[in-house]
Amino acid sequence: MIIKICRIYAIIRNSSRELFARIIKTLFNYDAPIMSRW
Repeated sequence: MIIKICRIYAIIRNSSRELFARIIKTLFNYDAPIMSRW
């Protein structure tokens, strides 16, 4: 799980918040309020 977060963090550095939010929703398959604060 931590490895996936590291990969997501790497993607964040090269992408926008919108794309990041879509990735989170795809991985967890639900809206994460905590993640949306990023």
